[in-house]
Amino acid sequence: MITRRKWGAFFKKNFEEASNPIELQDTVIEQHDRFNFEVKLDYPLIDTIPQNRYELEIYFFIPAALQINPTTYSSKEFFSDMTNYIRFKTPQMALSGLLNPKNPKSPFTIIQERLFLIKNGDISHIHFDRINYELRVLGCIVKSTLRDQLDFFKTNREKVIIKPNKFVSQEIDPINSSQIEFFQDIQNLQKRLEELEIQLQIAQLPQEIQETFIFVDKYISRQISEHCAVVYSRIKDDIKSKFDEEILKMLELILDFESAKKSPLNPIFKQNPKKSNENITYWDGILKKYIQNVLYLDVQPSREKSKTLELLYSLAAGVAMFISILLGFLVVEDFSGNTYMYFTLLIVVYMLKDRFKEWIRNVSNHFVQKNFPDRKFTIFDSAHNNKIGISKESMRFLSFNQIPQEILNIRERGTKISIEHEGKPEVIFKYIKSVNLRTEKIKEFHERHRNVNDIIRFNVKHFLQYADDPINTELVWDPVHKEFYELTCSKVYHLNTIFKLRAITSKKVPSQIFYKKVRVVIDQNGIRRVTERKVVG
Repeated sequence: MITRRKWGAFFKKNFEEASNPIELQDTVIEQHDRFNFEVKLDYPLIDTIPQNRYELEIYFFIPAALQINPTTYSSKEFFSDMTNYIRFKTPQMALSGLLNPKNPKSPFTIIQERLFLIKNGDISHIHFDRINYELRVLGCIVKSTLRDQLDFFKTNREKVIIKPNKFVSQEIDPINSSQIEFFQDIQNLQKRLEELEIQLQIAQLPQEIQETFIFVDKYISRQISEHCAVVYSRIKDDIKSKFDEEILKMLELILDFESAKKSPLNPIFKQNPKKSNENITYWDGILKKYIQNVLYLDVQPSREKSKTLELLYSLAAGVAMFISILLGFLVVEDFSGNTYMYFTLLIVVYMLKDRFKEWIRNVSNHFVQKNFPDRKFTIFDSAHNNKIGISKESMRFLSFNQIPQEILNIRERGTKISIEHEGKPEVIFKYIKSVNLRTEKIKEFHERHRNVNDIIRFNVKHFLQYADDPINTELVWDPVHKEFYELTCSKVYHLNTIFKLRAITSKKVPSQIFYKKVRVVIDQNGIRRVTERKVVG
């Protein structure tokens, strides 16, 4: 537990010695639901090195009042609170690139090539599997592209300044012909999907591929309807230029096209307001998981730590048995004539044997905990049954002296009062994860996947069982009206987490280290908000 006495002189002496840390970019940290917050890290793959290695450390600063400590919170409970996914990052591709028949990386182009081979008699399962794969990747790319482009459109539209008979932007003019072209690309995408559906039916592909296309088509339809409906509502309420009117007409055509499909998953298709309409969220979850799972990597746990412990436990039993037999021979040789002493010493030998065995087991546990990760996983590309890397994870509680100085410095930044720490002692534990990715194995099957996303979701329910009531009331004197009034005060706790990410490219080249500080504000009812804090300044 860190108290004011430990922070004081130590921090004052060393604060200026540590250099300013570098802020970790391209990271999404947000509240997922009432009890979970989520972190999305991006691991770029460098083609020129055989292995890409990343080391992630997360330092959790927990208020001591929540009673999270080595006695009440084990590493097993920590990992049960954590959900971890690793996946390829969605390939970046504009809609115009997707629709370009000369683009060799477009899923449409690859599907056409495989369909040509199938129509000409090559009915290998390799072609069927590749079409199935590309259809799902197509859904992922469309979703990502629509989100990014339309978010850009909505955000930058506010920067436009209207003048008589013309409009001018101080920084960028997003409402221009390029935006018109983008919505035209959406219309072309709708037509292209219609054509592809007919081609798949003519080729008489297996039922599985036909069903995959239906899922992908519904998924893309939902993405188009959802994003375009938001843009349409915003423009309709605030028309700024002739481009707005033109875009509104195009959006109406796009939405009419999707609405004509009469899909119950389409958000612009009217549902019965008197019913729960649970089919929307149910099937939306199925479509999302089926489409996006094509990018997710499988992780298979390894029992390396368990095997080592079993071996050490066996050695402990053997050593204890050897000692007991040796002492037993000495007792027989020296005290066989004294029955009372003989039996007494045999009992002592038996007791010593158990103590030796337990002592060696404890030493073995300490050795394994220190030198072996709590969990180890093999990372597989399930689409090609290809082993592409490994990951190792550990969780440890830390004493004050074990915390790196730069982490203490980042934790201290933003403190308003120098003695603030005296009133909020904290317990610290560290989560360590190392990821080793085999570049050649990834490049062997993937030309478009050059980044890996690591998604970590953490549940805070364990931290809430000793939290105070979320609302308190206090009586406050009003000097103007000469009376008391009740003031409602929220009781919250701050879980400060500091991320430290290092990419190891070479033993000779120093690795650059990046940091991120996040504050998770919780109360007895769950997470109230998640905010990012500055690591510098």
